Amino acid sequence: MIEIRHLHTVQTLQQTGSVSRAADQLYLTQSALSHQIKELEQRLNQPLFIRKTKPLRFTQAGKILLELAQTILPTIAAAEMRLKPEQLIPPSELALSLECHSCYLWLLPVLNAFAKQWPDIHPELVSEHPFDPLDALAEQQLQWVLTADPQDHPAIQYTPLFHYETVLVCRDGHLLCQQLQVLPSQLADATILTYPVPLQRLDLFTEFLQPAGITPLAIRYTRHPLMMLQQVSQSDQLAALPRWVVSEFGQALELKTLHLGQGIWRTMYLAHLGALSPWAHDFVSLTHKIINKYQGIKKIGSNLNGE
Repeated sequence: MIEIRHLHTVQTLQQTGSVSRAADQLYLTQSALSHQIKELEQRLNQPLFIRKTKPLRFTQAGKILLELAQTILPTIAAAEMRLKPEQLIPPSELALSLECHSCYLWLLPVLNAFAKQWPDIHPELVSEHPFDPLDALAEQQLQWVLTADPQDHPAIQYTPLFHYETVLVCRDGHLLCQQLQVLPSQLADATILTYPVPLQRLDLFTEFLQPAGITPLAIRYTRHPLMMLQQVSQSDQLAALPRWVVSEFGQALELKTLHLGQGIWRTMYLAHLGALSPWAHDFVSLTHKIINKYQGIKKIGSNLNGE
């Protein structure tokens, strides 16, 4: 029999991409989680994912369970909230913070639709914590945070919204502009323009350059993606941004986008405290519907390898 804990396990495996990281997020030892997975596979008489793949790849059975988890778990969370009378009253003000300005592109249409379903809730976009909002969330200074960089915290829950591709951007005429993809070694002499955050929070470095032992020639910083793209269009500087940002902000600029290796995909999450409230559940559902029009975005559960 499939249990709720099994659905939580499958969902966490999909979100984290590995058994070890899933175990950390579920507060289990890796051995205990592996035993739970093996027990479930024995019940189903088939494997849930392909071993020794990075990121983890689900079998057909695993995909079926993941789809079930994505349907059942939000429903259960919403029901649990409705069973708690004190949680039925939505807040009049909802403090929401973003980790990057580019989220405005899809967030504003989502908030417009959200306002029609929850007219008494007034979301406030808080900018006092532009690059450390998760700490503010844990301290209950915020209700929601949109982030692609989840951090372990016992009070914070992460609900995945969508996957998105990070691409390399260069000007038309750059030495790399005729290529479809680049290798880490080709950026050794590059000047990289990026956000002023620690490098360990930037997937260009953690997922692409650092594993190959490559350090770019120079790193420069700016906070706004539009200014970043404008500077790239006027120089040989390079930037790594979500494809949706380039397609929306860069329409008037002569820019080229290149895959980073075989492609780097990240996941955008809604970070919140405790179980997903009914209004948060609606926000997630509206996001799933609206982001489909943007380039370089895939829904949760999609195969990111294009297979």
